[in-house]
Amino acid sequence: MSFVEHATSEFNRLGWLNGEDEMQKQICENVIEILEVLSSQHHSGSTLPYLMGVLEDCVSFKPIAPLTGEDSEWNEIDECITGGKKMWQNKRCSSVLKNEESVWDVNGITFIDKHGIGWTNSDSCVPVQFPYTPKTIKMKDNWITKVKLFFRKKAVKWA
Repeated sequence: MSFVEHATSEFNRLGWLNGEDEMQKQICENVIEILEVLSSQHHSGSTLPYLMGVLEDCVSFKPIAPLTGEDSEWNEIDECITGGKKMWQNKRCSSVLKNEESVWDVNGITFIDKHGIGWTNSDSCVPVQFPYTPKTIKMKDNWITKVKLFFRKKAVKWA
């Protein structure tokens, strides 16, 4: 069974191609179009997962190469937003911020509850050192205390 046949079969099982929900039907048609292109490229079992990883990073606006921290990677954030403090946002990874003292990634930790639902909050910030490849640590249960203790022992300062 091809990608297109599999997707079409699954979409039909859900009634998504019958036109009742025009947006869902359009999404399905978009997916089928993308799968037709993928099928024409004849990827193997090893190249397709690699392609999917790179594609996911690209469509999610994630950097593929490590951030360098060079001045050209930053946009200054308007001081009316930051309460009069100097702050910058990384152009290549919007979750990475810096002020005059430190650099941090606001999406460094995602907390996962017992139902598998994830969220971020002010405790999600992790310090950044360059070169930096953004990654998110997924923490289950109450690991935040352990993470804070780890970074305090390292004497790392962040926002």
